[in-house]
Amino acid sequence: MPSATELNAGQVSPWFRFWSRPPGIHVGERHLQARYRVTMDNLLSTFPDIRGKRVLDYGCGEALDARRLAAAGAEALLYDRSEYFRNRVQSRYARDAGIRVLDEPSFAALPGGSVDLMLVCSVIQYLDARELDLLIDLGKHLLKPGGVLILADILPKSLDTLSDVIDFMSYSARHGFFLSGLRTLIDMATSNYRAQFRDSQLAHYDLGELSALLRRHGLEPTAIPTNIGISRARRTLLARKPA
Repeated sequence: MPSATELNAGQVSPWFRFWSRPPGIHVGERHLQARYRVTMDNLLSTFPDIRGKRVLDYGCGEALDARRLAAAGAEALLYDRSEYFRNRVQSRYARDAGIRVLDEPSFAALPGGSVDLMLVCSVIQYLDARELDLLIDLGKHLLKPGGVLILADILPKSLDTLSDVIDFMSYSARHGFFLSGLRTLIDMATSNYRAQFRDSQLAHYDLGELSALLRRHGLEPTAIPTNIGISRARRTLLARKPA
């Protein structure tokens, strides 16, 4: 298993620094709520029976809808490499039964074969090849036999920036925050996000190549038609650990 130190050795990367502090992007409350609600809707429709399951949300961000996992009978483990988000989530769920926020020591202490589902949503576009390999190894280690690593909101190689923007604005209109979504895009074009994007492009993936990588790590990948995330243009792969 890769240690927490190994996995986080890339934490000085520009993208990690960007997300380790309050981002310079305005995101409205309705925008945030819709993002987490839609992601949870898709997760629970894909895995309708999670009672008694342990679900690890890796790179959980704000994790605004984690209570729905607990309400469905799952044990929710929330982890983010960013201390900024960990502190916010810890404050939000400090008194909630069925939700556990992991800091670095408790994340590193998770035993192998202890997780049923590991959700990694809108994360791997920020990883380099080494970090992705370590993350897949970590998922395989933590999953129970038959458990599933969920790589969600993957940017396909066929998806260009304009198409992604159009998809985002369509999503904004459907969920009633078109103006907030437009402001977010303006912020991304004028803030430090633009400089960060110029210096470190987001990683796009060929699903066939990514599936082959998962197989080399001993997992059984399946692409599903509905993305577990807000974007209709992005993709999700389920990678099952053999029983």
